[in-house]
Amino acid sequence: MKRAIYLFMLFAGLGFAACEEDDPIDLNTPILQFAQTVYSLPPTESLEVKLTVSQPAPQEMTVAFDVSGAAIEGEEYELSAHEFQFAAGDTAASVIISPKTCKEDGKTVKLTLHPVDGYRFGDFDFALVELVAEAQVIASFNQSSYVLPQELTVTAYIKNALTGNYYSSHASEIKVPFYIDERSTAVEGEHFELVDNPDHVFSFGSNQYQSDLTIRLLKWEEGKTDLYLNVGDENIIAGNIDQIYVLVKGPTTVADLEGKWAFSEALSWDYLYENGLMWSYNEAEVQNLPRNNTPDDILEFKDGRLIPHLTGDLSMYFRECDVTFLQEKQVFLNEQATGMRPPEVTVSEMQLGAANVNFSATHEDIRPARIGFRILEDNETLEVSIYDYEPTDFLYDTYNMVKDWTLEGMCPMDENLLHIRYHFKRVE
Repeated sequence: MKRAIYLFMLFAGLGFAACEEDDPIDLNTPILQFAQTVYSLPPTESLEVKLTVSQPAPQEMTVAFDVSGAAIEGEEYELSAHEFQFAAGDTAASVIISPKTCKEDGKTVKLTLHPVDGYRFGDFDFALVELVAEAQVIASFNQSSYVLPQELTVTAYIKNALTGNYYSSHASEIKVPFYIDERSTAVEGEHFELVDNPDHVFSFGSNQYQSDLTIRLLKWEEGKTDLYLNVGDENIIAGNIDQIYVLVKGPTTVADLEGKWAFSEALSWDYLYENGLMWSYNEAEVQNLPRNNTPDDILEFKDGRLIPHLTGDLSMYFRECDVTFLQEKQVFLNEQATGMRPPEVTVSEMQLGAANVNFSATHEDIRPARIGFRILEDNETLEVSIYDYEPTDFLYDTYNMVKDWTLEGMCPMDENLLHIRYHFKRVE
């Protein structure tokens, strides 16, 4: 586009030169010309187009101009006036061109001056204004479904529709509205609250493409557990996930664990196998992953205590002990990632009074350990996430590597997303 503008100016200049050869010029005649010939109008800021005169205007003077070009006045831009107004003594006058809604890059506006008696034009007798298209915003949630325990963080992001890339280069704040779909049975202010967000908007600060919304449980009520949120409006392009479903469930508590749970499945072996090899390049690291368990392996919870009935590999970790709720914690289910960001869920982080964090039959380090529990939507499945462990029989090189850069007080295998995850089924 700039090359085309340059060629246009070149040919226009040649034509003007030809005219100069034919018409004698009075060098004492004052000169009218634009301060510059090419302007660029950004999508969010107005632009001053200036006309200059080589001698102060002896009296009030009006210089009109014609408007042409592919850009549509009133739809894609606005002009403050169609003439330049000089007061007596002025050597310059301006008009303001303001952006409206331009969705196509490279459109131009040409301002061509009308002749004025007693004045001649300089080299810049016209101005070209190139419009820069506003980047349309694509808005999307990060994932399509969530479970609300006590508190939940929902993430939305924006992309630039012109490039398809995450929109991280905008100079000012972008606000993207969301609304509660009428299918929701949970009621805002009664069953949940949108923390510090009364206007129902995602706010993306300057150069930020991601924004978070915190949803907090107020009350659980039978039949009032469905929450649907939609993102965007008529000015926003819907992304691939423009609606989410939130199950208002409440947190998993120690009391919720009461009863017996039988081993059902292990979920993370492929993920741990691949990452163990990636970290250590040692096949022996992944030969003894604790995968040998059966439905006869039972975790029993009674009166706030864990009573394990285990004969498989889980017996190497669990010990009879008290169980204490610590906090809610959001974790990634990395074993479910399929090239995109993995699902994120909220678990109840609890402290086991005792566990063998070596997860070994031959090495023992008994201490309190943090572990994640989550009862799934069916209320019959208990998900157990083990991330506070210091393995000696598997992933040992990986552990020794990652612990060196883990902050004090943090679990190295947790910080590096090396969770061991199991499902158990309720048996009584």
